[in-house]
Amino acid sequence: DFPDITRLNGSLPEIRLERWGGFLFVNANKDAAPLIDALGPIPAHFEQFAPERRYTGARFRKRVRANWKITQEAFQEAYHLYSTHPEAVPFTGDSQGAYEIWRSDAGHVGRNLTCAAVPSMFAPSEDTSLKAGVMLAQGMIGWHYPDEPEPVLEEQGDIRAQLGAWHREVASRFYGRRIDLPDALMLDSPLYFFYPHSCFWLSEGVPFVYQFLPHETDPEMSYFDVRLLLPCPEEGPPPPAAPAIELDADQGVYAHCPGFGFLGYIFDQDMSNMPLIQKGAHSADPEKPFTRLSAYQEMIIQHWNAVMDEQIARGKAADRGPDIAWFLDPAGNILSVLCN
Repeated sequence: DFPDITRLNGSLPEIRLERWGGFLFVNANKDAAPLIDALGPIPAHFEQFAPERRYTGARFRKRVRANWKITQEAFQEAYHLYSTHPEAVPFTGDSQGAYEIWRSDAGHVGRNLTCAAVPSMFAPSEDTSLKAGVMLAQGMIGWHYPDEPEPVLEEQGDIRAQLGAWHREVASRFYGRRIDLPDALMLDSPLYFFYPHSCFWLSEGVPFVYQFLPHETDPEMSYFDVRLLLPCPEEGPPPPAAPAIELDADQGVYAHCPGFGFLGYIFDQDMSNMPLIQKGAHSADPEKPFTRLSAYQEMIIQHWNAVMDEQIARGKAADRGPDIAWFLDPAGNILSVLCN
């Protein structure tokens, strides 16, 4: 009945699919540059971290009452820590953070680097480096190593070097694999954002992968997908990946995702801001309908929005949809990241 359909012209439309670090990436543009070019510095920076030798120890996918871009922007700067996570001020150098952007014709990468085991510049004077180190160690033990005794830190010594050595020894013993990452990767929080919607933490303390996904039909909603990547043991097969826990907008991470421990409480703090920011986006002064972003601490947010504007403009000029970039495929669900 369909003589014009053959094996040559009747197949489903193809998409580009490439791999890095154990992840699958898809791109609807068959002429896009290779994934390895789009990733910029990420493969080289993550080589020793080896995400392909890790497994998903815990995962949740939470519905958020905010657009996916607003949800992502909350993590592209660190200075919200002072008001959103005040308990971390004594041991997190949020105000001392560093931001960088790598841009090319193939892709865009932004890094938000926040140091730990040092007090924030907002911390009171009694919050010393020793106190910062002790509090970070307590947090590490509570998050990952609940039966581990606290390290004894020498106040006159290098607190970060002592903590790095302690964490390497504990993590190697706990996971059954030699972990020999430098102090910064054992303690700090370097977040690598890969345009348009993925984020990889280069950190043994908080080894997360984020995805910020649009809702299927409602631009006022989105999904926040988080994986906790733990080291595979040196011997034997990797442990099975933890299934994703689906959370509605009113369900908290801390109450429903025990695999994240106290970190679930931190996520709940972040999520509490989102609906308010989404509401504020509709309450702007009609004569000034824009956000005032900082020149340095919010440079990644500025760059992401500029790239989106450029891609949408190119698509309109060519009488087609916006340009499509490489994006991390969430368990086989092919979504157009720019649809909203």
